[in-house]
Amino acid sequence: MEFAQQFVRDGIYLMPDGTQVRARLYNLECLHMEWVFEDLDGVRQLGVLPDGRVQEYVMQGRDFLGPVYDLRLSDLTIEDLSAA
Repeated sequence: MEFAQQFVRDGIYLMPDGTQVRARLYNLECLHMEWVFEDLDGVRQLGVLPDGRVQEYVMQGRDFLGPVYDLRLSDLTIEDLSAA
């Protein structure tokens, strides 16, 4: 399955803990593609990379551009996200 069609853009999904997240596809001129899952307040929670790795976004604070995140590899898998 093509990576860009793996999830529904702006679709609502559930994380294993029941948190609702919205799927956003980020495509930086085809140099970096990532599905980013934000909670309903717009705070990033997870990212899914084309190779299937899942990374967690950990908010570290804010600067003049907005939230600052630390990225950490997660033990979650794509299958852990379910459509709401």
